[in-house]
Amino acid sequence: MSVTVKIWVKPHVKKFVEHQCGNLVVVSTKNYVTAMLLSMLRHYPKVSMVHKKEEPPAGYPAFLSVVIPTWYLRNFGQHITPENMVLFNDAMDEQIKHEMMIHVCGAKGCTYTDSIQLFRELYRFDKDLSFDNLKKYHQRHEHRYKRLIIS
Repeated sequence: MSVTVKIWVKPHVKKFVEHQCGNLVVVSTKNYVTAMLLSMLRHYPKVSMVHKKEEPPAGYPAFLSVVIPTWYLRNFGQHITPENMVLFNDAMDEQIKHEMMIHVCGAKGCTYTDSIQLFRELYRFDKDLSFDNLKKYHQRHEHRYKRLIIS
């Protein structure tokens, strides 16, 4: 037996996670996305045995369906708090930008603007994550990544 729960996310986070894990996200320790979800699972408080329907946090219109297998369900729980949903979104935002920087630094024979555009096309971030946002992030953190690559 397993349980499916909804995690409210930003649209670009949903696309990124589905690209990494597929349409059906199953909690496990096999990759960083599902391991992070596993670490956020909690048992419902015993005081409120009636599980009220939680509203999505503001700014999180999309949702991921996450399957929690029985063993994880028993040992970790099935509830992810709204605060943990926000933390998950923030962590995935940082991971997206980190992978974009690796993609840009590894691209040979094209400009960084072309490389950012290719990265957006790879994950289908056309409307969800703006080119200017990624370009500014690249300009702010370029020196740090170049130093890591040279070392």
